[in-house]
Amino acid sequence: MQQEAMLQNSFLKWEPNPSALFDSWNDWKAKYNKKYGHDGEAVSFINYKKNIIFLHDHNEKFAKGQVSFKVSSNGYMDLNTDSFTQMYLTDFP
Repeated sequence: MQQEAMLQNSFLKWEPNPSALFDSWNDWKAKYNKKYGHDGEAVSFINYKKNIIFLHDHNEKFAKGQVSFKVSSNGYMDLNTDSFTQMYLTDFP
């Protein structure tokens, strides 16, 4: 029973504090001069949150020696992989 509880807990992902996440979102938008319409803001915030979680998880692995590099925030934190690929990794003639 205890082993099962430990196994379940090992699959839980880190979640940022909602207040801190909202503050970092606003700071990030100001830093990169991001402005959105109402619908665009919600989608962009969800992408930002997912990317913050990825950064945290990856950098925890770096701290444990499981990966060889750290990652940091950038001006594309509001995009998911598909959006970034479509916008910046296009085919060139």
